Amino acid sequence: MNKKFSTLLGGFLLAGGLFSVLEAENLPIGSDIAADFKNGNEYYLVNTIDGVKYVYGFEEIAGSPNLVQQVVKKITDSDFGENDYKNYLWKVEEVKLTGVGESPVKYGYKLTNKATSKQLIFNNDGTVDVDYSDNDDLDDKAYFFIFDGNAQYKNVTTTSANIYDGFQYGSSSSYTHLAVYTSPARLERWNNVKSSAFSFYSYEDVEMGDELNQLYNSIGFNFGITGEDKVDNIFDKEGVRIKAIELTGDKTGESGFAFPKGTYFVTETPAGMDTKDPSYDELMNCTFIAASPSLNDINLAADRKTGKGFQLTTVSGKDLNNYVGTEDSRKSQGEDISVYNACFKVLRNSDGNYDLSLAKFRFNEKADSDEQTDAAKTVRFAVTPKTGDDHTEKYLTTILSDDPNYYFVYKETNTAKATDFLNESAKAVYTIQFAAGDAEGKYLYATAYDQDDSNSDIYAKGAAFVDTNMPEAQWIISDVKTADNTIKFTNRANKNISFTTKLYKESDGSYTMALDAATNYYDLNVNNDGDIIAASSTKNLHASVVELKQVTTDKFAGTWNVADGTEVTMLFARDVTPTSNKLYVTRTLDATTGNETNTLEVSNKLADAIQFKLVKSVDSVIITNPYAYKVGDVIKYQSKGDTIAYYTYEMQAYQDGVAKDLFLDWNSSKYELATTGDKFIIKDNVDGSVSVLTTNNYAHEDFIAVEDWKGTGNTSGKSFVEYYAKKAIKFGKLTEAVGANYVKTYLNIEAPETSLAATESYVTIKSDLGNYITMNEDRDGIMASTDPATIRVIATDTEKNIPSFYITTGWNEDGSRMFMFNPSDSVNYYVAEGSYDKKYQWDEEVNKVIFKNATLSGAKNDTLSTEIKGVKTLVADKADNNKKVQGGLDKFKYQIILAEDEDNLYWIRQNGEYLTSINGKLTFSNGTTTNAVKVYVEKTSAPTANETIAAGNVVVAGTNGAVVVKGAEGKNVIVSTILGKVVANEVVSSDNAQIATPAGIVVVSVDGESFKVVVK
Repeated sequence: MNKKFSTLLGGFLLAGGLFSVLEAENLPIGSDIAADFKNGNEYYLVNTIDGVKYVYGFEEIAGSPNLVQQVVKKITDSDFGENDYKNYLWKVEEVKLTGVGESPVKYGYKLTNKATSKQLIFNNDGTVDVDYSDNDDLDDKAYFFIFDGNAQYKNVTTTSANIYDGFQYGSSSSYTHLAVYTSPARLERWNNVKSSAFSFYSYEDVEMGDELNQLYNSIGFNFGITGEDKVDNIFDKEGVRIKAIELTGDKTGESGFAFPKGTYFVTETPAGMDTKDPSYDELMNCTFIAASPSLNDINLAADRKTGKGFQLTTVSGKDLNNYVGTEDSRKSQGEDISVYNACFKVLRNSDGNYDLSLAKFRFNEKADSDEQTDAAKTVRFAVTPKTGDDHTEKYLTTILSDDPNYYFVYKETNTAKATDFLNESAKAVYTIQFAAGDAEGKYLYATAYDQDDSNSDIYAKGAAFVDTNMPEAQWIISDVKTADNTIKFTNRANKNISFTTKLYKESDGSYTMALDAATNYYDLNVNNDGDIIAASSTKNLHASVVELKQVTTDKFAGTWNVADGTEVTMLFARDVTPTSNKLYVTRTLDATTGNETNTLEVSNKLADAIQFKLVKSVDSVIITNPYAYKVGDVIKYQSKGDTIAYYTYEMQAYQDGVAKDLFLDWNSSKYELATTGDKFIIKDNVDGSVSVLTTNNYAHEDFIAVEDWKGTGNTSGKSFVEYYAKKAIKFGKLTEAVGANYVKTYLNIEAPETSLAATESYVTIKSDLGNYITMNEDRDGIMASTDPATIRVIATDTEKNIPSFYITTGWNEDGSRMFMFNPSDSVNYYVAEGSYDKKYQWDEEVNKVIFKNATLSGAKNDTLSTEIKGVKTLVADKADNNKKVQGGLDKFKYQIILAEDEDNLYWIRQNGEYLTSINGKLTFSNGTTTNAVKVYVEKTSAPTANETIAAGNVVVAGTNGAVVVKGAEGKNVIVSTILGKVVANEVVSSDNAQIATPAGIVVVSVDGESFKVVVK
């Protein structure tokens, strides 16, 4: 018998065929069959040229059933594939070429190839016809060749001679013998005088060992029995995958104990055990298939006594009697199973069928006997019926035979049906979680958006660090092959990463993957310091046990899809705990002028931080993946059906509540502000940080980071703030191995500043010097030390990080109020009374803050109605000429934010300028907080104290013992008590009339418009 040589090519011979681990082997060839030739048997056709033996055959051409490829190899080559021998085997038919009674008898030989089922046919020039599409009416001579002298092969001298194509048979010319060529491979006539003798060689059965595991891509197999599917077959159990362990020498334990050389079948192995070279201790922890010494349901006494009828069972390695010495008392007895009963020899014939035998078998001759004996002959296995009229059972049992019976065939009992993982008319997406081994509990995970295949890595990543909604953790079925039940999984986030596998269902519902090509991953682990460490070497995904869970998809999952204009604060920190030091993006100052530059650095001072306004791309970027699905029993494909998408964002600088015309941009060495900016993907990380990925170099592997984000340069042990202060904004490379002390990037939608609560309430606004915001008789905004006005603040733009407020005083029954207003550019926005002039300035270049009568409207408080040049006009954020709406609403809005280093003092800000007071006169600063007024905003009740009230352009105020009415000249004014008693009813003749009234709350009506004031 021929035991094949096995050399694992580089660990893996990666091919597109069935097996991921293909073992090269020698040709299973015997010797020249000489006189033993039998008509109709299969043989190799061997050509000896100058002492070198070549074997000739056919090979199929994929997709071309009418064509074959001629192949030629040396019989000593050792790189034959497992089934390549079939390409070189021929069924040989010996035919008589002479008629009955003719002498001498002449013989020819017809050959039919085993692999292709194609007959060897010659053209009339002696070449081989490899195109079978036009072979209907060929000359009979095309189908055979002859040996020297038309001799019968068994009579050929030394069983090797020249051969000639049939077209030369009977020719009067001298014959030209045939020979094989290697480049290109072919058989044809050869005029060279060198010897080119041919002979038939027999196929030799192959002794098999761990090569059996190649059925399931090297991770195991199952055996069926031809025509006996209903027999209880221990090799054919659902959920039980058999592994073959080949021992090329004895594995010895204590003296006299061993696992002898041979092939063992196991159903369970210790985790991580390599079946190619297990240790003695590992074998002791396996579960073996063995012939039972006692279990014999046939139980015919005569047969039992010889060793027939015994069934197979399973036994733990620890329970095997693996004594191999000569002391009878230590050999297996009673129910003990000898290690020899598990030590098999396996032969494969040319049809791919298998024979199992035991060279030594110990058994109980009698059912009730403790004594065991050895079978006298080789034990094999066959299906044995239980005899008797009342029995129909059949059992797989031992038989005695020196001749192989080839009872067994490969059977993919535990191969999961590929189509079972597809969805009906929809994509099928799974998470893949390791269910055994060192990576147990971790998810198979890929890097996102990395289009550079050379840098695309796969990881086994802990469940705590994986969001299974993200496409990096999701695998879509992009292809299936029903012929061999292979499934192609493609990562949704990175289509460069895919693998093709068979799945074998285990008894616990998990699956073992058997890949058709090596796919490696890095195992991620967390050390005692909290660092996520990637293993220094990769592991092969092949043979991993996994759980598959189908999941739904969200095409934007894992990336930001926020509103255009969303304001964010970028910060850098090791984590987001409240006590963690944080670094903010700030602008540097010019050393000479003190002005801000476009150069960025980091600082731990929140007050210096700039924000960014996200400028969202109009359209999202779409990445498509193909997927397979089924409609009934038909497999179909959608070429671009699965999508993941992301928006890109420019990051516009946003400072002091104002968007600048500057954007975050890479300047070749660091990020700065520029008039145009890069576009970024913002990707969420499970720990709360983000990866702000640049799209400008298309690699999607660079993310914004503080300079030296890994901290490798901090060799002197500086504190976090001390080391990183003033460092630049640069980039890092995406990695899943993250140190606990790495500085991560965060984008907070919450503003770094603290705003007054976004509500509508009555307040007083008092400066830290004790003065109140109010207005004078001309409605100019001032700060006064007495008679505080009751202010009503009304929140708007509440969807923004920092909301805005309308600051109003007074009230009218028609709903109008006096709104604090900045008239600085009233000419541009047409919201002031007439052209810009000095009445809106306190002094040259010092603008006033005034109060203007208006009515608030809109569901979101986003529109005001006021008078412009005596005409009622609507004012909104943006002008709309079609609707006769003016712009300029921002001049009525204010941000009220907590002042730096203060607990309850606020700044009032508008468009980057801060409210300030010059000798009690309200104005706005030039964009700094140096002279900004700090104010207390204290809640109060609705107006019940002295109040200044405005109705239209009329102003009414309560004073000591009187009400003052301004702007009502020629109008009828009625003053009454809260009980309805009229105390005054007159047409006022002055623009500043004072009417005596009793103390208390009074109602003042001006031409029918009424309101309440308090008189002291």
